[in-house]
Amino acid sequence: MTLTEKLLRQLSALKVAEAIVVSPDGHRVEESLRKDFKKWHNISVKSEEFDGSEVTTLKSLAKEWEGGVVVLQGNTIVDGRVLELLINRAKEGKFCQIKTAENKPYAFSINGEQLKENTDQTIDTLKDFLASREREIILTSEMDSYIGSMRRRMEPFLFSIDDSESLKKAEKIAFISIYKGATDFITKYAWPLPTRLMVHLISPTGITPNQITYISMVLSFGAIPFFFMGWFWPAWIMGIVMSFLDTLDGKLARLTLRTSEAGHWLDNASDTIYLWLWYLGIGWYFSENLFDFTDINTQASWALVGFFTIDKIITGLFKKLFGAQLHDFGPIDYHARIFIARRNPFLVVLLVGLIIGQPEFGLYAMAIWQTATFAFHMMRFIYLPLSGQKHQVNS
Repeated sequence: MTLTEKLLRQLSALKVAEAIVVSPDGHRVEESLRKDFKKWHNISVKSEEFDGSEVTTLKSLAKEWEGGVVVLQGNTIVDGRVLELLINRAKEGKFCQIKTAENKPYAFSINGEQLKENTDQTIDTLKDFLASREREIILTSEMDSYIGSMRRRMEPFLFSIDDSESLKKAEKIAFISIYKGATDFITKYAWPLPTRLMVHLISPTGITPNQITYISMVLSFGAIPFFFMGWFWPAWIMGIVMSFLDTLDGKLARLTLRTSEAGHWLDNASDTIYLWLWYLGIGWYFSENLFDFTDINTQASWALVGFFTIDKIITGLFKKLFGAQLHDFGPIDYHARIFIARRNPFLVVLLVGLIIGQPEFGLYAMAIWQTATFAFHMMRFIYLPLSGQKHQVNS
């Protein structure tokens, strides 16, 4: 999509109701939006022609404005945190500029009345206009670098796209910004390159993130009977493909600004359910009776399911009580998240078991791994509130 459309999608996601796009030739941006724009976004878009002066154009438009306005340069890539801060300042009616250390491009909020008050007709450029007025100036380096949903730290970005090199930089930074920092070793090290390539291929098409989520769910739940029957190679293949698609759908949604609450909750809810059944399935196959607690396979299966469930409760409760992710609270938590027991580590140990001809190795290894994960998280759950330690992860 064009940079202008990306900005419009970002603004819409932040509940901005109206946007005016000014172009030198009066180009109607509404005609160049992707076909699925209105399906995902509800923002009124209006095109206006540039009259030769940035300031007089703004002042002319300001005659119709009431309250705060956010002004952005069109050929830019802007971090969502920058936009959110500017929108909040605009709601407060404050004149605020966000800048990078390089002092470009421009991004500021201003009250429509403040634009009308400036009677100096000799100022044509926004650069000179901003220099002539008293305003709040915030550097991106001074903003909070933590992205809670991505469990990582990254300075908010704001820069213009002027050539092919800056475009490559923009694509790289945009992708990094929506990739979780604290995650398992498969997602962190194996999936980034193929995911980025697939997003690049799929983004221009009509394929939606939710469609990929549905395929992922079919594979994850479709693998369940294979685990119960002991057909572990088909189950593993379905699981590893599902793992990749589970990474791909979120990245595609966030990069193309096509996220939905339904897709988010559907993805998260299914993650726990099918994994429970995978674990019970492999335990059932080797024990043939999940209620014969004298059998080591039954014990391993229920230890895996039980500690996995309690661990999910612990991490969820920590976030609810303390407003921060346990997975990246401190450096030790961040690095431990790479190796804690989850779906992808289970697929790795199952693969090892299949290669050596002992698939039950996957069950035993994962039961021990999940028990260790639970013990670590329980220790941190108890220790961190007592220590007074503040959230401090760096990545």
